[in-house]
Amino acid sequence: MTRQLLREVVYSWGVVTDVVVDDPDPIFISSVAIRFSSGNELFIEAVGVDDSVRILQSEVTHRPGSVEVSEWMPWSTLVGKRLEWVWTMMNQQGYVDGVQFESSGQDQPALQLMVIASSLKPYLVMASPGPWGAER
Repeated sequence: MTRQLLREVVYSWGVVTDVVVDDPDPIFISSVAIRFSSGNELFIEAVGVDDSVRILQSEVTHRPGSVEVSEWMPWSTLVGKRLEWVWTMMNQQGYVDGVQFESSGQDQPALQLMVIASSLKPYLVMASPGPWGAER
C-alpha cells in the first residue's frame, strides 16, 4: 500500500502547495500533512507504540491546533516543487521509522522525517561538497 501511494504522490499529485504540522515546536511534532496541487494530502504520523512512521492519504481538513508552516524552514524547501523521489527508511530492528523527500530542482536539499522518541524530527540532507559530492 505505501509503495503504491508514494508512486502516486511522485507521478500524479503535482506540486506541494502547503505543509501543516500538529505543533510548531519541532520537539513535539507528531504529524505532518503535505498538501498538493491535485487536492490530495499526504499524512505522515509518528506511531508512539514502536516509534515507527505511518504514511497515508488523508482528506484535506483543518485539524484543531495545527499550524501552517509552508514558509518556515525546513518545510519551505518542498513548497512550490514537485516531488521527484520519496524513500522510506527502516532501522536495524526492522521498523520503518523515517521518510525522505527529494524535490525538483538541482542542488535542493532532501527533507527527512525521522521518528525519534515518538515525535517526527525534520532534517535537511545535502550532498557533500568536494571531489566525491555535488561540487565536482
